[in-house]
Amino acid sequence: MESLLCLLSKVEEALLVYHDEKFQSKTWYLPSHNIMLGLIWAPFLIKSTEDSSKNDIQLYLDVLDDTWTSQHQKYNYIVLSGGQWFLKETSTSVGLPLHEHVRAQVLRTWTPSHFEHGQWNGEGVCNRTEPYREGEYTADPVDAIMRKVEVEEFQVGLKNGLRLVLLDTNHLALLRPDGHPGPYREFHPDISKKLQNDCLHWCLPGAIDTWNELLMAILIE
Repeated sequence: MESLLCLLSKVEEALLVYHDEKFQSKTWYLPSHNIMLGLIWAPFLIKSTEDSSKNDIQLYLDVLDDTWTSQHQKYNYIVLSGGQWFLKETSTSVGLPLHEHVRAQVLRTWTPSHFEHGQWNGEGVCNRTEPYREGEYTADPVDAIMRKVEVEEFQVGLKNGLRLVLLDTNHLALLRPDGHPGPYREFHPDISKKLQNDCLHWCLPGAIDTWNELLMAILIE
């Protein structure tokens, strides 16, 4: 979303017209484009409750999260953009409501992490400064499995008559281990100390700009 706003704001500044209490869900308006952009923050597609005392998350597999289902009918195009949070969910399928006026739902594929020498809660780092070359990388088995599942479910959706478009950014993202904040997720970190590396989120400008160029090409078609 931040990348898309930057690209569209080359013509004019986007106006923030709505935000929730925590500034997680937001809506912008671009007058000259006459479009609204909405970011709906829902950590899970399905209903969830968190027990902070036990640090447990309860998931309701048969109920969709009304944070987004109560709003998505307002939009002509919807991007369902998820990531490693899906690992907390299960393979149980739940139906996604589709309103008649929605022209298309765009499913973005899994974006790989680039941890090396460990994982996020250990010694994992992502401090490469250049993209991979073809054949240079070794894909994480989980990344390959998750993308395969998503593509299979996308094909099932098409067979069931859903209006879906696949924004497959997996391979492009796989080649960009240099695209993550690494230890610089926080402002001016003390790099003399041991820091947790962020190898899941992405920096701007960078790889996500390419994803949005693809998205805009899809919308124009």
